[in-house]
Amino acid sequence: MDFNDYIGLIKKKAKIYSWVYSDFDDFYQTGCLVFMKANNKYDPLRDIPFSSYLGLCLDRELLYQRTKRYFGVTPLTKKKNNVQPILNKGVQKVEDLMETIEQDWRREEVEKAMEHLKEKERYLIQRVIFDGCPLVQVAAEMGKTEYKTKKILNRAKAKLRELLKEAI
Repeated sequence: MDFNDYIGLIKKKAKIYSWVYSDFDDFYQTGCLVFMKANNKYDPLRDIPFSSYLGLCLDRELLYQRTKRYFGVTPLTKKKNNVQPILNKGVQKVEDLMETIEQDWRREEVEKAMEHLKEKERYLIQRVIFDGCPLVQVAAEMGKTEYKTKKILNRAKAKLRELLKEAI
């Protein structure tokens, strides 16, 4: 596969997963490495286009990197034929996890930027991104449709991304 054909996909995924503009380059580099790895492992005899396979590989690795970078935890450990959830740094309780997150300076930047968002946007980001609640559940809590809630969330994430760019 020609790398130049997939630069757009890699940049798009890197932009999605980097909350702070200065981290985009790191996520882009990781995406390039994922491309090389995916290119070596791709089996053209399977019934999936390479772009779809690459997209899945990018999502998995960039989500892992984002969780590790912004929250100081690794959500999954990859064992041979087994994927087991773990918490890094000896975190055993949710309270300990929240304490670890709050100590992270990036979380402070995000919180400062979130002060400039509307109340419903802050609530949505808190519940969906930080608390990990399903969008359907949060939409029901807010009394809105899932579609409308997703539009509000996407707008809030875009605003937050812009605010974080300005902070740097």
